[in-house]
Amino acid sequence: MRTVISFRGALHGTRSKWEYVLEESGRKRFFPYTAERRKLPGRIQSAIFSLDKAVGTDAYYRLTFTCEAEKHCYWWIDYYDGAGQLLPDCNGQVLPGQKRYYDEVVYVNRLAVSAQLAFVSKGAVRVADISLRKITARQAAEWCDRIAAQLPGLDFQAPQDAFRDLPRTALALQNGTPWNIVMLGDSIVNDTYHSVFQALISREFPRSRTNFVNSVRGGTGCWYFCQEENFQEYIQELQPDLLLIGGISNLNYPSGLDDLAAVANRVRSAGCECAIMSPGPSLDWRVQDASAPAAHLPASDWLQSDDRKYLKIYQQERELALAQNLPFWDISIPVNQYRGQSGMPWGHFNRDPIHSNTIGKQQLGRIMLEFFKTAKMPPDCGPAKHASS
Repeated sequence: MRTVISFRGALHGTRSKWEYVLEESGRKRFFPYTAERRKLPGRIQSAIFSLDKAVGTDAYYRLTFTCEAEKHCYWWIDYYDGAGQLLPDCNGQVLPGQKRYYDEVVYVNRLAVSAQLAFVSKGAVRVADISLRKITARQAAEWCDRIAAQLPGLDFQAPQDAFRDLPRTALALQNGTPWNIVMLGDSIVNDTYHSVFQALISREFPRSRTNFVNSVRGGTGCWYFCQEENFQEYIQELQPDLLLIGGISNLNYPSGLDDLAAVANRVRSAGCECAIMSPGPSLDWRVQDASAPAAHLPASDWLQSDDRKYLKIYQQERELALAQNLPFWDISIPVNQYRGQSGMPWGHFNRDPIHSNTIGKQQLGRIMLEFFKTAKMPPDCGPAKHASS
């Protein structure tokens, strides 16, 4: 492993060169991160540093550190392209309470050339012994395996014809043709992207030369991406060979279904393959016992739950995919049914009320892997089932 950034000992003082960011009235002020400022809520950040990778290539990195947080806290990585423009971030959970050791892995796409580490906390935070090292895809996949070991009974199998209408992508995965795969959507899509499933795909298809890019904007769906300027920025400029559209925000506006269809059909008419990923998990829909928040929960069925908003989005997008003859990757049922049957405490899979933590992301990554595995299926595997559950 090649070290990209490292700091031994407690992270404070001028030696660390980290900053404390104070935001007041929409303006940011930057101060040296001293021992006194460890007691304050807010954001601390490193200097921007090179990712030590060739331009136009992806890479994997292992982030380790110890942290003691008084309240809710995130570890955070901001990425920048060659022009210094901010790209979609990656962040994860730091548990409040006693000091813990964290071992995380991130996948960084071909656009990023530099990054900035940060911690964002609602209370005092103490960080020490930070290291960011470049690792191989094989090592990243092995890390995924260790996290997946915390998901007993995750035995989802994707429909065998999931790649029936994605033949060129299926061929590229197996013959090594360079292939740009763009994941379009909101922060829920960003979580799926940051499950590091790309390393699992690399292991499953050793000849593949895929480049995955997350083209995301928080709370945003195709009602935004269909607008010409945004279509150019978020889709066309990235030159996708496969566009995966997902998230929970596509139907935020009445025109949402039509806009989703418009984006999918426009890219297909330009020769790009396209699939819809059903909404990933967000709010923990299981009934919480407020008197025992850490208690295990009884088994429950998402399809029979009160999660009506997302059940409706799921059904509407499923029907659209069928009507438009679009591949429909059903993430919603396997991820929510597993969580419902797991019995784990409320919020076990989340880093905040909306977003998945490392365990929750890995569940998403394993589901994505199962869909990609079907690229090995013969083209005559049966009639297409674009909207099958």
